[in-house]
Amino acid sequence: MSQHDELRPISDSDIELRKSLNDLPEGSIVYSENTHWGHLWDVPSHIQLTSIPTLGLVELESSIQGEVTNAIKSDDIDSLSQLAVTHAITSPRGVMQFFLAKSQYWNVMENIDSSKLWQFIPSGNQSQSNFIAINNQHCVNSCQQKTDTWISQKFQNPISLTKNRIFVQEGIDSEFVIENEYTDNENNSHTICLVIERVGNTDSVTTTVSSQNIIPQGSGFIEDCFTFENNQLLMQIDYSITWSDSTTSQRWINPTGLSGRGDIIIDQSGLLLHWIELV
Repeated sequence: MSQHDELRPISDSDIELRKSLNDLPEGSIVYSENTHWGHLWDVPSHIQLTSIPTLGLVELESSIQGEVTNAIKSDDIDSLSQLAVTHAITSPRGVMQFFLAKSQYWNVMENIDSSKLWQFIPSGNQSQSNFIAINNQHCVNSCQQKTDTWISQKFQNPISLTKNRIFVQEGIDSEFVIENEYTDNENNSHTICLVIERVGNTDSVTTTVSSQNIIPQGSGFIEDCFTFENNQLLMQIDYSITWSDSTTSQRWINPTGLSGRGDIIIDQSGLLLHWIELV
C-alpha cells in the first residue's frame, strides 16, 4: 500500500507544498477546500486558514469558508478583498484549482506536480488557463476506464469530468487524439500540461506530443508538459505513451474495490489520465 499514493486523500506533492506556508507574510489568510485534502494540520501560527476540520469538540463562532468559496467561483474580487483573503492552496484531488486558474486575479506562486499555492492579485491581469477533461472518446487504443474513487468528495465539476478516469496499464503502449477547442481563444496557450496519476510504483515511460518527455519512475501525481514552437498550439493534440519492452504491470489488491468505492479488486499498475491544462 505504501506504493499506492492514489489511495490517500493527500498526495506527496500536497505535503511538500505545505512547507511553503512558512514563507507567507504575517497575517496571511489562506483559502483551502473544506474536505480531506484541504484540512491542514500544524499550520504556522502567523497565518490563518479558512477551512477548519470540525471534530465535534470544536465550536467555531464564525467561518468565512462559504463566502470565500462563492467569491472565488464568481470571481467577486470586492468580496475577496473585504474578507482579506490573500492566498489559496489547492490539491489535484480537489476542484477549486480550476476556478482559480481560469481567473485573472490569481497567480501561481508555486506548483509541485499540480499541488499549487496561489496569491490573490486584486489588480488582475494574471495568466489564465483552459482545461480539457480526458475521456474515453480521446483514446485511440489500449485504454480502460476506472471509477474516480474520490468523486463523492467533490462538490463541483467545473470542467465536466465524468465519474470515470482513463487508465493505461503499465507496459502497454497507448495513443490519444484530443481535439483542442481553444485554438481561437484570445488567451491562446502555447504550453499544455497533462495531469497524470501513477498507480503503483510505475517504471519510467516516454510520452510524445510536440517533443518527447520522460515521466520518471514513481507513484502519485505528476504533470507532463509540452511547449509548442512559435506559440502555435495544435488544433489536434496527438499524445502517445510508450513503455520499454522490459516493463510489465504489477498486480495488487485494491481495497477501494472491496469497499465499493472502486470497481476493481484485482488491479494493475499504470497511469490514470485526468485532464489537460492549457497554460
